[in-house]
Amino acid sequence: MTKLSHLLCAIVIVLICSLAFAQGKNDSTYIYIKINGYILSCSTHPDVSVFENGKWRKIINNLPYKGIYYLDDKYIGYGWCDVDGSVKVDSFSIPLVEYKQIGKKKTPPDPELHPEGVLIKEFQTVSLHGEIKIELRYYSDSTCTKEIIYSQIIKR
Repeated sequence: MTKLSHLLCAIVIVLICSLAFAQGKNDSTYIYIKINGYILSCSTHPDVSVFENGKWRKIINNLPYKGIYYLDDKYIGYGWCDVDGSVKVDSFSIPLVEYKQIGKKKTPPDPELHPEGVLIKEFQTVSLHGEIKIELRYYSDSTCTKEIIYSQIIKR
């Protein structure tokens, strides 16, 4: 895959994430991290945990690029990201939200695949509060072999 293809893949991912994360949200929903390194375009996701009852609980803060689901009552169809590629970044935005699965819901009918629709997961966006731990793994080199771990605890 060419560098242009990797860049296009990364742009599509950013757009998909922006649409999913930003619907009805303002900038206080994100933490912006300055980094100087590389990420894998299809698989770099920060680990986010909240401190509850004396221990850290890892939350779902990313939804799949591939797959179908409902988010805040909106149908999200198949995403696109076929190949991981190394992408240079100088910052990373992380949504301070949790996606809680609240049930299952039928997809819109698809005459070719599923005329009656199929049951898929349904998620609701919930804003995070309290102590929040963020860990982001990224790389100092373009071949993504020298890992760096960014870690921060914030109160919100």
